[in-house]
Amino acid sequence: MERRLAAILAADVVSYSKLMELDETGTHARMQTWDESVVVPVVAKHGGRIVKRMGDGFLVEFPSAVVAVACAVDWQDAMVEWRESEGHENPLRIRIGLHLGDIISRDDDIFGNGVNIAARLETLSPPDGICLSEDIYRHITQVPGWRYSNLGARELKNIQASLTVWSLTKETNQRRQMPFWKLPRRTRRLVTNLAVAVSLVASLAKVVEVIKARDLQSIDTVKPILAATKKTASDVDVVTEPGTDVAQALVILPLDVFGKTDENELDGHADGFVEDLTTDLAQSSDFSVISRRSAFKFQDGDYEITQIAKILDVDYLIEGSFRLVGDKIRINIQFIDGLDGSHEWAIREDVIVHDLDDFRINIESKIVGFMVHLRAVPDESMLKAEQPERLEEDI
Repeated sequence: MERRLAAILAADVVSYSKLMELDETGTHARMQTWDESVVVPVVAKHGGRIVKRMGDGFLVEFPSAVVAVACAVDWQDAMVEWRESEGHENPLRIRIGLHLGDIISRDDDIFGNGVNIAARLETLSPPDGICLSEDIYRHITQVPGWRYSNLGARELKNIQASLTVWSLTKETNQRRQMPFWKLPRRTRRLVTNLAVAVSLVASLAKVVEVIKARDLQSIDTVKPILAATKKTASDVDVVTEPGTDVAQALVILPLDVFGKTDENELDGHADGFVEDLTTDLAQSSDFSVISRRSAFKFQDGDYEITQIAKILDVDYLIEGSFRLVGDKIRINIQFIDGLDGSHEWAIREDVIVHDLDDFRINIESKIVGFMVHLRAVPDESMLKAEQPERLEEDI
């Protein structure tokens, strides 16, 4: 038995059980081909060692934090190329978790808290994403070309202390234009107001030209210009204090509760779920979260989703419900675009009270992944899209 410090990578195929249910033989064959043509070459390129394969999962050991992260990024890049070449209607996607810690080595296998943390971080990663611990991050902050997002402190299952978690996306040197509908709400309103201001200046310039030309034989000459100016100004709400914060804004609304118990325990679980979700998400630097107190003002009011979005000036809203079904709580969560009230994604799951924290952590990971995805620079195909791409269900 040997003890040493190592960088541990844990990877897992997204929705593997669903893929096996749809086509067991085909999925198994695809996994074998993918393993041989993608996984083995990428790991070997960076000097890693595949410790073991666990169905749809991989445990890989590296001697360095830097090479472990480089391998994770190359692995995700290789996955994009693999999906394009394979062209399958149910593409393979992976999550990756990375941690640097002390491990125990025995008979070519590895054990210990470092391995457990890497595996838990993988569950926090969004599909096609990479999550890493603070221990990994401290060693690679100077590596160029990669963008890091602080996801805040997270409680991991069966890990006693909370850990600071980071999300990693690779930057591109190519500059692309962000579609207008992808811009944060405050930015969209600021751009609109600037357009109005330009229009007002242009209209007033026309009036000045008329006056200078002494073309005042009839007041009707000026009236149409003034009328157009008045109409343009009144059609848009002017932002008096636009601010400099262009981060996307999010609010978690109070959950509806159905099938209450005599002790109203379900109410407490629902409110606690919202409070913990708000607190955890507020630690992210990639978006802003409206306070719980502000959100709960809309608990009993009859408001449309788009009204709430306008009042709170948020881009996205999360709503849902807790329903008692036997000895379980049926949780419905919807992620909604505040601009038009459309659903970006939704999830429903029956959960026992003991597993509420694990479910919340999965929801947090999905939300953070989606919000980070929105802030990422889009490719050219997204510029042509008339509607936002919907994030498929992966939890």
